[in-house]
Amino acid sequence: MAAARVQSVIGLSSAAGTTATATLASAPTQNNLLYARCATNSAGNTINTPGGWTQVYHRQANGTTDSVFWKIAGASESATLSITLNTSDNWTLTVVEYSGAGVGANVDVSGDEAEASAATFTTPTVNPDDSVERIVVCGVSIQGTRTYSTQLVNGSATGVTDVQQGQSGGTTKVSTDVWDRVVANTGTDTFNGTVTP
Repeated sequence: MAAARVQSVIGLSSAAGTTATATLASAPTQNNLLYARCATNSAGNTINTPGGWTQVYHRQANGTTDSVFWKIAGASESATLSITLNTSDNWTLTVVEYSGAGVGANVDVSGDEAEASAATFTTPTVNPDDSVERIVVCGVSIQGTRTYSTQLVNGSATGVTDVQQGQSGGTTKVSTDVWDRVVANTGTDTFNGTVTP
């Protein structure tokens, strides 16, 4: 079976709080891969790893705190993910479920880039170990009201899906975008995008 995205959701705070929550439309299927990205509107927060999940990325920089987690869905996986924050903040929480070939394997590589101020961004190149079909996922979070466009993987928009984007409520907002692409080639992957305003 080809790798595929099953469902996704983005949870957005309407006011500052210490629990970020997002609920998928249905409970994930056992052995599917779950991806979660949580961001807050301050660079001094701690996003705690939820039980059973593995953190693959964490950064505090340029007005935001970001963390990315993954998990293989269990037999009775909840449709709702809740993540606790050490400090009350506005937040976004994106959750995506993937099925198909290779998704049961561990997330084998990640990369990150911090930009103080830029209208476009390029991630560091990542070189996954898997030589078969794989799913590459990128996320970006920025303090303030932002929209994202021109999402690319390896310089191309072909097969790229803007999975979820949104912004929190509150006085100081945080904006997040997540996009993905199923990639059949081996070698490196790079992501690009445009931010407005």
